[in-house]
Amino acid sequence: MTAELGHNSGLIDPDIAAEAMRRSLAPWQDRRAEFERKAAASKVASQDDARAAIDFVRMARALVTKAELLRDDVQGPYEIAAASAGGIARDFIEKVEAAIATVEGNLKAYNEERRRRAQAREAEQAAAEAALAAAADDRGAPPVQIPAKPPGGKKKRKVAPVRSDLGGLMVETDKWTVEVEDVSLVPLMVLKSARVMEAIRIVARDFMKNDVEVAGCRKVFGITTVIR
Repeated sequence: MTAELGHNSGLIDPDIAAEAMRRSLAPWQDRRAEFERKAAASKVASQDDARAAIDFVRMARALVTKAELLRDDVQGPYEIAAASAGGIARDFIEKVEAAIATVEGNLKAYNEERRRRAQAREAEQAAAEAALAAAADDRGAPPVQIPAKPPGGKKKRKVAPVRSDLGGLMVETDKWTVEVEDVSLVPLMVLKSARVMEAIRIVARDFMKNDVEVAGCRKVFGITTVIR
């Protein structure tokens, strides 16, 4: 089977792979067609019909299992080849991404240092302005007008953009996220949204299947059909 992977080209030929799968399944195609015909004509109106239908399902499941085994057997060499190629690519990509992460870390440290220096300059300027104001006050001169701080609270200073020779640009932008401080204050419109309700249902089920009661949640019993 492995010799069929790609003639002498070294490439995986999808037509060869498909044909290998067809050959493996060929002895079972009549059986599959028989199941399809019987399913199309089936009806369940009595206990005998039910017994026959149960046996049909069990035998059809056995054929599915057989097909899955054949699929895995035929696909195996191709998957090994693909995984091998993927591993080489993954190693290549991870090494490049690691190099990127290193340089991005250096850029972040550089920006932090630029920000620290700018803050130090601001502090020096504020101290100088305060000294001028104090000196003017001692002389009885009009007070030095110091520009007011912008309203809205203090934001983190953004460093100046940097452009590269090849047209790249590094710029800092504002971003925000959400931190839940008190879930009891979150409005019902959020708590009852579909995604939150589904997350609660999944987590609550994990607790409740271990006999831990969850306030606001209840077990809903139903019936499902199982064929063994």
